Parts: sequence; C-alpha cells; structure tokens
Amino acid sequence: MVQVSMAEGLVQYSGKRFLFRTALPSLAAAVMLAVATFGLVRWATDATDSVEIARQKTLMASLIGDLRVQLAHDQESSTVWDEAVIETTAEEPSRQWLDLNLGSWMSSYFGIDDIYVVRPDNHPVYVLDAEGAKAEAHFRELHTEIAPLLDRLRARLRAGDAEGIGDTVRSIGESDFIVHDGHPAIVSLKPIVSETGDVPQVPGEEPIHIAMRYLDGAFAAKLAK
Repeated sequence: MVQVSMAEGLVQYSGKRFLFRTALPSLAAAVMLAVATFGLVRWATDATDSVEIARQKTLMASLIGDLRVQLAHDQESSTVWDEAVIETTAEEPSRQWLDLNLGSWMSSYFGIDDIYVVRPDNHPVYVLDAEGAKAEAHFRELHTEIAPLLDRLRARLRAGDAEGIGDTVRSIGESDFIVHDGHPAIVSLKPIVSETGDVPQVPGEEPIHIAMRYLDGAFAAKLAK
C-alpha cells in the first residue's frame, strides 16, 4: 500500500488548484484572445477588400464615362463634315472613300473596334471589314441591342435638340455600355452632319455613324498594365 505524505498531498492539491484556478482560465483566455484576434484580422481584411472593391467599381465607372466621351469626340473628327454628308447620302456611296475616312483610318488611329454607317432605314452603307450580305448580317446582330439608342438619337434630331453642344462637342449623340456577342463594350452613335450648314439635310434622316470599343481582350490587358 502506497502512503502519501501530507507534504506530497499538499503538492498535489496545489498543482490541481493551480490547474483549475490559474492555468485553465489563462489558457481559455488565450484561446479566446486568439479567436478574437483572428476575427478582427478577418473583419479588417474583409473590410479592406470591400473598400478596395468599391474603389475599383468607382474607378471603372469613371473610366467608362471618360471613354464614352472620348469615343464620341473621336467620331466627330469625321462625322461633322460636308463631304461626309455628301458621300454617305449618295445613291451609290464609294466604299473606298467610306473606309478611308469613316472606317479603317478611325479604327487604326483611335483604336475603335467596330464601325457602322447606317441610313434612316437602318440599311448599313458601310461596315468595317464587311461587305454586302455579310455587312447586313453584322448589323442585324447589333441592331436589336442599340435600337433604343438609334430611336432616341433620331427623335432628338427631329426635335432640333442641341443639348450638350458647345466648344468641345460639335453634335449630339447617344452612347451606352452594352454586352455584344458576350463581350463588354462601349457603343457611341453620332449623326453625320454638315460642318458649314451648306449641305441640306432633313432633321432625323441624317446617316448615323456607330462606333464600338470592346473592354476586354487587348484593351483589358492594356488597362491592367
């Protein structure tokens, strides 16, 4: 039979007392502190992520707004021009002239991806890199997405709306952010109008120049840099 001395009993009792009164509560407090610290760090990280996401959304909204203005401004380099009115309303427009002045040049110089020129009946007289039935098919795919913009612009032209025209804006227009064929893009519509006012035009029947810039692919890579 094992005898436990009083001194040994006191040691065991003291050890248990330390365990229950000091060690375990301290350990529990440490665990709670670790959990709280982890939660605080996680919350701070989530909050930071939320702020960063919100900041990026604001930045993208501002960027898209700036691109819409710039795209419309780029179009006006050729859409406010007497000769452009004459060529686009001719019975047999010259594709070579249209391509050189309203199409491929604007695409290469301004980085515009898709360009269309349509008459009041929505018949395309020019589509960048497309001719004939192929051109009409291209525009049919786009028309359902931009029909409200076309209707609104023509209604404004018929009404003689000049809102926004000033020193830096030479003609009214419509633009929007769309998803075309699975690609996010900015589309901008500008009427082809006389620069001098010497070429007669019926309000609302002006040819419309449609420019589209995609926001993915090469542009997204450039933006990321």
